Amino acid sequence: CLRESLDNLRLAGILCSLDSKCEGKVKANRLVAVYDMAQQAFEQTLCGLNALFIKLRISNGNIFMRLQMDCSCEVCFPEKTEWTALGGRVTARRSDDILWVEFHLEKEEDRI
Repeated sequence: CLRESLDNLRLAGILCSLDSKCEGKVKANRLVAVYDMAQQAFEQTLCGLNALFIKLRISNGNIFMRLQMDCSCEVCFPEKTEWTALGGRVTARRSDDILWVEFHLEKEEDRI
């Protein structure tokens, strides 16, 4: 799904890159939640997005995804109820027109 989204963004003239390393098994609802959060970020920044770089790591049920976006738009995640219900965290920081958004979702039995 992420690759298809990036292909569509490339058609709009946006420079995109995906660096992924995925190992082990993850429940489908957790993968869908990660994808939904990324889609929210894509949709909110589309008007001013010039470049998007994604780093995705999945290992032993833990999920980490960093979006690095060259854009002038702000991003907020008002619809993250499913994400937080799963124990996910979102952090964001900005430097000029570069926005980094990180999504962390720990393996269910690793959460306290």
